[in-house]
Amino acid sequence: MERKIALVPLHKNAVAKAVQAAYSLQDLLKAVPEVYKSALHPHLKRIHNLASKELSLRQTVEELQRHQSAGTYPTFILNAIRDPALQFVKPFLDDLPNHADFPSLQVDVTNARNVMLDHSLLLKQKELDYLESAIIGDSDGWRNACLSVVQEQAAFVKATISEHLVEDREPEFYWSGRAMPGQILTDFSSIVGLHDVFITQVVYLAKLAEASRTSLLERKQDAKILADVEMTDGAGTSSHQSMEQLVADKVKTELRKALSKRKHHFLGICDAEKRVSDITTSSRKRFRQSSLPSVPWQIRTPEESGFETRKTFERSDPTTVTKGLETQEGPGAFSESKSCREEMTVTSFLASCPKGWKPWKLASYPDLYLDLSNQCRAKIAYSQLKVWEALTLRDAQPGVFKHPSIHLPRDVEYTLALNNKFILPRPIDTKDLQSAKEQLVRQVRLKWHFRDRSSPMFLPQFHVKSSTWDPPCAHHLIERGLSAAMQVIDVHVRRGLVDTQHRALTSGLTNWRKARQWLLDNSSMAKITDKNLGIAVFPTSWYMEGMQMLVSDKSTYKVIGPVDQPPKYLSESHQCRLLKDRLHHWDLEPQLEKFIRYKTRVQLPRLHGIPKVHKEPWKMRPIVPSHSWITTCVSQVVDFLCRPLLAKYPWVLISSKDFIVQLEKVRSKPSSATDDVWLVSGDVEAFYTNIPPSDCAFSVAEAYGKWNIAAEQGRPHPPSPEIIASMIGYVMDKNFFAFDGTIYKQTRGLAMGTPAAPVLANVYAASIEEQLPILKHARLLYYGRYLDDIFLMYKGSEEELKSFLAQVKLGSLTISWSYSQTTEHFLDVEVLRYKNTSMEVWTLATKLFVKPMNRHLYIPWSSAHPQHVKKAFVKAELTRFVILCSEMWYFADARRAFYSNLRRRGYPSRTLDVWFTQASYSQRMAFLTTFQAESHVDDMPLMLRGEYNPIWEYINVDEISKAAQKEWSKLKDQLPRTLQQKLIRSLRKSTCLGDLLNVSNLTALEQYYSETRNNSAASESAMPGTGLS
Repeated sequence: MERKIALVPLHKNAVAKAVQAAYSLQDLLKAVPEVYKSALHPHLKRIHNLASKELSLRQTVEELQRHQSAGTYPTFILNAIRDPALQFVKPFLDDLPNHADFPSLQVDVTNARNVMLDHSLLLKQKELDYLESAIIGDSDGWRNACLSVVQEQAAFVKATISEHLVEDREPEFYWSGRAMPGQILTDFSSIVGLHDVFITQVVYLAKLAEASRTSLLERKQDAKILADVEMTDGAGTSSHQSMEQLVADKVKTELRKALSKRKHHFLGICDAEKRVSDITTSSRKRFRQSSLPSVPWQIRTPEESGFETRKTFERSDPTTVTKGLETQEGPGAFSESKSCREEMTVTSFLASCPKGWKPWKLASYPDLYLDLSNQCRAKIAYSQLKVWEALTLRDAQPGVFKHPSIHLPRDVEYTLALNNKFILPRPIDTKDLQSAKEQLVRQVRLKWHFRDRSSPMFLPQFHVKSSTWDPPCAHHLIERGLSAAMQVIDVHVRRGLVDTQHRALTSGLTNWRKARQWLLDNSSMAKITDKNLGIAVFPTSWYMEGMQMLVSDKSTYKVIGPVDQPPKYLSESHQCRLLKDRLHHWDLEPQLEKFIRYKTRVQLPRLHGIPKVHKEPWKMRPIVPSHSWITTCVSQVVDFLCRPLLAKYPWVLISSKDFIVQLEKVRSKPSSATDDVWLVSGDVEAFYTNIPPSDCAFSVAEAYGKWNIAAEQGRPHPPSPEIIASMIGYVMDKNFFAFDGTIYKQTRGLAMGTPAAPVLANVYAASIEEQLPILKHARLLYYGRYLDDIFLMYKGSEEELKSFLAQVKLGSLTISWSYSQTTEHFLDVEVLRYKNTSMEVWTLATKLFVKPMNRHLYIPWSSAHPQHVKKAFVKAELTRFVILCSEMWYFADARRAFYSNLRRRGYPSRTLDVWFTQASYSQRMAFLTTFQAESHVDDMPLMLRGEYNPIWEYINVDEISKAAQKEWSKLKDQLPRTLQQKLIRSLRKSTCLGDLLNVSNLTALEQYYSETRNNSAASESAMPGTGLS
C-alpha cells in the first residue's frame, strides 16, 4: 500500500529558514541535511561559481553598452585596430580633383571598430544569457538527486520511494513497504522542494561577495591614491627639485601649520594683501585653510599689536604699512609710527569692511575681525526669523500631556512625543516578501479559475478563505507571466540587499528602553488621549481609580462574576451552540451565514480607558475592543445590511466634506445686513449610553421595512425586518466585558465597541428627527447631524431661537447647545459670518478648526514609514484643507501652519516644497464634486500584501506588472478583466511605539495588581488576634 509523503510547507520548513538566514556559502551548505551533502554540495558550489561569473560578465556587458552609446571603444579594440600611420605627399593631394571625395582610412578604421564592438557585445550577451539560464538550474535534476538519495536509504529498510507526475501540478511522492525512520522522511520532505529557495540564496550570496570584493578594491584604490599624494608631498611638488629645496619647502609648510594654530589675531593691524583674501572668507574653516604670508608675524607687545588696555579698536593705515614693509629691514617689519594709528568707530569699521559682509547674514561674518560665540551667532540668526518660524520654535515642545503628579524627564518626554504610530527602524526581511509572492500567485490563480463565475452578489468583505484548498495551476501563459514577475521581484530584492548591506541600522530602541524603564520605575502609564490630542502620562493608581469609578455605576454595569470562574452560559461551547440555533432561525444567505459561522471567535473583551485631558479635572473614557467576541461577525453583517438607510436621511452627515457640500448651498444665499441669523452647535450627551437598545432595534427594523432596503440591495435572500430586529437584539444582549479580574455586563445603552453601533445610533436618532415638525420650520435655514454633533442655522431673535431649541429633542437624549451670530465650530470646521462691506450683506465662510490643545504630533520624518505613505498623508491633509476652507486666504493660513508643524517634526524643506504642489486651491470644486463610486469586484486591483519593511523601497510594482502582462497579453480576448487591473502594494504597519506602550502599560498594571495583593495580605496578617504586632 502506497502512502503519500506530505512535503513540509515553506513557512514551516526549518531547512528553508536556515537557508534564508545564511550569510555565507559555508552557512548555506551547513543547512543541507547530512545525507544529501555529497549529492547537492557540488551542484550548489557550481551555481555559486556561475553566479559570480555572471555578475562579472554583466559588468563587462554594461561597459560595452556604455562604449556603444558614447561612441568610444574599449582598450582591447583600440589595441587590435590602431589608427592608420599611412601618409601622402602634399603635391599628390593638391593635384586631386576633389580633395573632399578622397577616401579616408580613418573611416575604415572606425567602421571596423564598430563591427568588432557590436560583435563583441553580441557574443558577451549570448554568454550572459547562457549563464542566467544555467544559474536558474534544473529543478528536475535537483529532485532526481534528492530522490536517488532517499531511495538508497529506503532500500536498507526494504521500502520503496516512487514519484508520480501529474500534468500542471507539482510531482507527488509515495512510499511503500516497511515503515521508514521518521528522520528519513522528514529530511526528504524538507529538501526536495527547496530548489528555488537554495538557488535564490546562492545567487544573493554571490552578489554579496562580489559587492564586498568591489568595495575592497575601491578602498585599496583610494588608499593607493592617498599614499601617492603623501609620498609626493602634494600635487604641486616637482620631482626634479633638489633635496635642499624639498627640505626648505617642507620647513615652510610646517611653519605655516604652526602659525595657523596661534590665537593672536592682531586686531586692527593687518597686511593689506592678506586683508583682501581673509576678510571675505565665509566661514572659520575657510579662514583656517587660507594661505598665510610667506613671512612669519613678529612677536609684539599688546600695545604694538593694536590691542590697547583701554579696549579701543585701532589699525594701521594700509598704505603706511605697505611703505614700512618696503623701507625697513627684516621680513615682516611694520611701521611703528603713532601717526598711523587712529581710534576706530563702529561707522568707520563698517565702512572699511568688504562689501560681501552682511551684518544680518551669519555666514559672511569676518572671523579675522570678530570672534563671535555660538550663542551670539544663534541670537543674530533668531533675530532674522519670520513670525511663523518664531512661533513654531516657541511651540516646539515635546507635546506630552502630564498628570499634575507626574514630573517627566525631558528626554523621556521627547521619546513619548514621537507619536503613537511611530515605527521603529527594522532590518530587511525577505521572508515577508516571500509570503507576499505566494499570496500574489494564489490571488492570480483564483482570479483565473473563477473568471467565468464572477457575480455582483459576491461580497469580498465577507469572503472566507479555505484553509484546505489551494487553486491549481492556471493557463501556461498565466504561469509564465507569474514566473517572469517573480524573477523581477528577485532582481529587486538582490539589488536592495546589496545596497543596504553596509547601511548602519539604528534600532531606536535605546531611548525607548529608557522611557519604558522610567514608566515602570515610577508606576506610570502612557496612552493616547480622547479627541486624539496627543500622548498623556499618568500614575497607574489614578488610572485604576478612574476605571473603578466607571464600572461602579450600577445603573449601567452589572457584575457577573470572576473571570477565572465564568458562568456556564458564557462558555465557548454554550455560546457557539446558541449562535448556531440563531443562524438557523435567521436563515441568511449562504455567504453571510458562512462568514458568521467560520469567522466568529469567542474572546471576552477587556475594558480599558483613555484620558479626557480636555476635561478639568481629567476623566476617563471607556473603550471595549469587541473585535473577537461572539457578536462581532453578526454586528458586521448588521452594519452592512442597515448602512444604506443613512442615505434616506439627507441631514445625517457622513463626513466633514458632506457638511461643506451642504453648506455651500446655504452660502450661495447671502443674508441681508438686517437679518438676525444664528449659528448653533449641539452636543448629545452620552449618546450611545442613553439609547434604549429595544427601542433602537424596533426603530431600525421599522425603517428597514419602510424604505424596502432588502429589495433595493437586490440580495438573493434578503432578511425580513423581524430578522433585523432579532440580530440587533442578539448583539445588544451579549455585551459582556472583563476588567480587573471581574466580568461585567452593560445593562444600559448600545453595546460599546461593536461595529454596528454608529449606524444603529444614527438611524435611531434620524427616525426621531424625521417626526419632528420643527425641522420643516420656515426660520430653520439649515440642519445637519454627525452622530452626536448637531449644527443648525436659525433666522430670528435670540428669544425665538431659545424657544425653537427647546423643541428640538431626540427622545430621552439630552442636548447641550451653544450659539453665536459670528462664529461657531462643528467637527473640524469653523463656520463664520462676516459683513461684506461692498454689498452690505452678511456672508457665510468656513475654515479649518484646530482644537486649542492639539499638539500636532504628526508622524515624524524619522519614522520607518515608507516615503509614499508620508507623501500620501501630506496630500490628504492638503486636500482636506482645500475642501474645508471657503476662501483662499484661509487655505493659505492652514497650509502655512501645516508646513511649519511638519518642519518641526523633521520633514526636509526641499521634500515639502515638492509635496505641497500635490493639491492647490484651484482644485476645490473638483474635490467637492468628486465622490468615490462603488467598485465592482472585477475592478479590484492585484495586490502585493506585506508589512512595512526597507526591502519594499526597491520593489517597483510597475516593472513587475509589465513582466507579467507581457505574457498574459498573449491570451488576448481570453484574458479576464480581473487580471487586467493595476498591481499595487498593500502594506500593513509593523511594530510601532503604540504597540510597545501597550505592553508597557500591561506590565505596569500587573505590577499594580501584585502590589495591591501584597498590601492586602500584609494588612490582613497585621490584624488584631493574629499574633502579629
